[in-house]
Amino acid sequence: MRASTVRRGVAALSLIAAVTAGAPLQAHASGGSGCTSGQWTVMSAPALASDSYLVTSAAFSATDVWAAGNEYQDPQRIADTVFGELFEHWDGTSWTTVPGTGVTGAVIEALAGTSSSNLWAVGSIEGEAPLIEHWNGSAWKQVSSPLVPSGQLLGAVAVGPSDVWAVGSAQSALQNTGFVEHWNGREWSVVKTFDRLALYSAATTGAGDVWIAAGSVTEHWDGSTWTQAPTATTSGGDSTWVTGLTMAGTTPWASGYSYSPLTPATTAPDAQSWNGTAWTDAGAVASASGSARLGLISAASATDMWTVGGMPSAPIAAHWDGTTWTSITPLAPSGIGADSLYGVSALPGQVWAVGQTWDDAIQREQPLIETYCA
Repeated sequence: MRASTVRRGVAALSLIAAVTAGAPLQAHASGGSGCTSGQWTVMSAPALASDSYLVTSAAFSATDVWAAGNEYQDPQRIADTVFGELFEHWDGTSWTTVPGTGVTGAVIEALAGTSSSNLWAVGSIEGEAPLIEHWNGSAWKQVSSPLVPSGQLLGAVAVGPSDVWAVGSAQSALQNTGFVEHWNGREWSVVKTFDRLALYSAATTGAGDVWIAAGSVTEHWDGSTWTQAPTATTSGGDSTWVTGLTMAGTTPWASGYSYSPLTPATTAPDAQSWNGTAWTDAGAVASASGSARLGLISAASATDMWTVGGMPSAPIAAHWDGTTWTSITPLAPSGIGADSLYGVSALPGQVWAVGQTWDDAIQREQPLIETYCA
């Protein structure tokens, strides 16, 4: 199994499965929006028999939100590297599990769509081949993807029903090769590759304007040319690594972490924006201790943006109001430092964050869904 397929659930499972004591999962939700103004709320989600986690979300309205991730297909944990896709949907009243395609070894990494009847999920089959699935409003269906050996899709963005982009990487013994796939309404095709890069996520303002997060650099498509730009350095001279991208109005923002080349294992949450010619660092936007990193980032508007992530002991989150980043710490329901947030989706006045927690009552890793209302 490839590294990116284990960086979330399996790695965390080895830690929290060894914990034998802790507070039970605290889940509560009210009707309507599902949250209380000015605070994070842990939302009730279906209890699953197998260890499970969520990595990505897509919000179309306050009563139409999707979350996706993975469920181990071996409840006995004998072969805990075998995955299956997990889809959950919020209808404004409750979260329900939606059947997937049933592809063995499916690893879902990202969601992208233009409506709840045109939603794409991308990932891989055990990290060995790209996986693409489509929701047409009634069922998930696997869609043929170009064969990319050892390839896995990690991010996606939808411009329209006939204009969808997916990005990822293929690993060989020598290097990573980043690749970009495009859906033209009829088929998926590989339209670009990048040597020695892994591509993590994508964002767009529309046709002919696609941004890709690729660690120490970003790639930009203007409709005719690809242009690479290095990520910013911090005010203290540290390097940065970005994995999340969003468009706050017409301004690209990236999320990730900063680190000193002398101590690369020590990281701090970091965000940065594009000023038209270069990336500008915004600093450690979320309060954190230890080695903390931001995952994905989502903007409802140029003055309403969220990013989430984690540190060794708890999840972290921050909000941008158009002027200032404010750290707003999410809840940690397990009570034992076994909670993480990976994906985030923002609509005006409300945000949903997804990840994983430990439910001591059933001794299982379970999906974590939190929401915050302004």
